[in-house]
Amino acid sequence: MTYTWGFQIWALARHVWIEALRDRVIQVLCVIGLTLQAFSIVLSRMAIGSHARVIQDMGFWVLWISGLLGVLYLGSNLVRMEIQNRTVYLILSRPVTRSSFLLGKFCGMILVLGTNFFILSLSFIGVMLLSGIEVSAQHILAMFFIFVEWVLLAAFSIFFAGFTSPLLHNFFLTGVAFLGHWCNDLRLFAKNTESQVVKGILNALYFVLPNLESINFREAALYGDPVPNALLFSGVLFAAAWTGTLLFAAATIFSGRKIF
Repeated sequence: MTYTWGFQIWALARHVWIEALRDRVIQVLCVIGLTLQAFSIVLSRMAIGSHARVIQDMGFWVLWISGLLGVLYLGSNLVRMEIQNRTVYLILSRPVTRSSFLLGKFCGMILVLGTNFFILSLSFIGVMLLSGIEVSAQHILAMFFIFVEWVLLAAFSIFFAGFTSPLLHNFFLTGVAFLGHWCNDLRLFAKNTESQVVKGILNALYFVLPNLESINFREAALYGDPVPNALLFSGVLFAAAWTGTLLFAAATIFSGRKIF
């Protein structure tokens, strides 16, 4: 039974991965990311100040935004296209549970994102080495946790895709991605504002959204600061807890959704 369940998820994930690699949009996103990273060398020479800082800042930003755009595109189409093309009826008419269907789609997204991440991260490392920047353990950790954030956003994407339209899916996911990094600022604004309504909204956002700054180690990479093991462990635990909760909620919602 476990073997069959795992095989179903792998078969669905592999199908998503193969189809996505043929997708022109995914290919273009990857090429744009590579181009921007190469352009960072030119931009650093035009900037006033630390050239190494410009290259690293832009490299990390390109990695992060490429993941967000990839999740937005994949997540808004994966489940919706299956329903529109009626292929979901064929899949679920077989002994495939809705939970397996969603997990297969999620794992497929991770395979696609992992492929893009591998290409872009190698490019980023290559750009740094060509620019004479030493690639440290902090750089590798920062890049790894950017990918961890991609995985977390993919879980949010699967969750939103189960009950929203593509437009709302993209709006909510973009909000999570940006506001999640501004959580500490939201709390600070809530303390300083005099409006009780605004204070309540900001506090609600602070407690509802994941604090993505807890898995952001880019500053440590830029300044060469050591990252305590406790922070790394709590970051992995934080991402795993959010991802598991979101996938469980997505499976629950999708199981109760009327499709047939």
